[in-house]
Amino acid sequence: MPKHLQARMAQDGREERQVRKLAGSRHAPADWKFHAHMVVESWAGKTPQEIVTTLSCHPQKERPFYPHA
Repeated sequence: MPKHLQARMAQDGREERQVRKLAGSRHAPADWKFHAHMVVESWAGKTPQEIVTTLSCHPQKERPFYPHA
């Protein structure tokens, strides 16, 4: 059975606000926004496969986000 991998939760409210703000930013670098969006999706309880589907990307792109995948 595959492991359920998930991003660590924010250490405090400030960190969570920063990540969510970055995920929704219009002017941040695209790769920063993409990875922030992956974190937010993971916080929502989505599996890596669901995140890949939601973001319409190749599973290998999402894999570095989870170091032990």
